Amino acid sequence: MRVFNFLELSSQCVFMNQRSFETSVWLSLVFLISGVLAVADDSTFEKEIVPFFGRYCLDCHDDSATEGNLSLEQIDPKVGGGPDFETWRIILERAKFHDMPPEDADQPAAFERKALVNWIRGKLLETQQPGFPIEDKLKLPAFGNYVDHAALFSESTGQPVIPGPPRIWRLRQKIYGNLPVGDQRLRGSHSLTDPLVLSDGAGFRDYAARYFIDEPTTEMLLSNAEKIVPVRSRFALNLLAEKPAGPMDETLRFVIQKTFLELLRRKPEDDEFERFVRFYHAVAKENGRQIAAERLLMAIYMRPETLFREELGEGTADKFGRVRLSQMEIALAISYALGDSPDTQLIEAAGNGELATKAEDLRIRPPASEIRV
Repeated sequence: MRVFNFLELSSQCVFMNQRSFETSVWLSLVFLISGVLAVADDSTFEKEIVPFFGRYCLDCHDDSATEGNLSLEQIDPKVGGGPDFETWRIILERAKFHDMPPEDADQPAAFERKALVNWIRGKLLETQQPGFPIEDKLKLPAFGNYVDHAALFSESTGQPVIPGPPRIWRLRQKIYGNLPVGDQRLRGSHSLTDPLVLSDGAGFRDYAARYFIDEPTTEMLLSNAEKIVPVRSRFALNLLAEKPAGPMDETLRFVIQKTFLELLRRKPEDDEFERFVRFYHAVAKENGRQIAAERLLMAIYMRPETLFREELGEGTADKFGRVRLSQMEIALAISYALGDSPDTQLIEAAGNGELATKAEDLRIRPPASEIRV
């Protein structure tokens, strides 16, 4: 580490103005502090990381036994900007997900693994380079509910569990068929299709696979909605297609709210009212009230909430950055974990504001007959 000679610097500043001198001194202090921090970082590497490698890694990854063409014996401790940046990224991922050391080798204690992971993670974050692997990987569907094995089954560490980022889950076909938007009772009589089919296999493949609502899927969903609306929303269609007794916009708001409550289990927001009212009038002007009524109801049937389950949360974050799921999100998450339909008791409890605390969550349990094993 090179430290500036301040006497030499001062003698050179005879020809500088006061502002230049202050700037030079400030820069010198920055370099000095950076050097001290580098020494501290090297100390952490020597005291914690090197012993970890010696105990758990070098039997297979030293210069004489480079399994996987990887040697850690001469790895450069300078993570950011060093020659082994990509190697450090790989080590972090393997250590974080317990891929290394292998199962048949000696395993580090939880605190040892955590120290390694935190040190590498901090170094990688300092680089501010994109594509940081752990954060990106945890956003993939296969890792959406990842919980560290030790944290799940070992003794409590007293540390809070930090969940993944906000996300939405596409509903599986069985759930879609049990909802008004995909009423499976009409499948045979009205030639409904199964637009949300899954890949082959059972178990958790549903959650790990990448499912997109692409153009062919959207066409099938629209076709189903077009066939279901005249059956399930006949009363609303008749109200809008015939000339209403009162003001048209009042009837529209009544129909929109009624359909929202039936399908989405909530009332529409003011901007949603306005948007759907404008949509109806625009279609009616060109195609008449009947088609406008059908398209309005189809648009509500195709709302994202009818095809996805949200885990977005509501309210402010706690000191750990966690945001509690909304009461309806809690009710649907539990319902779809235990079965293929929204649980009536849970939905009612959410609507009444009875899922606001953890204690209330534990009191609300679906009947044993509705739990799917």
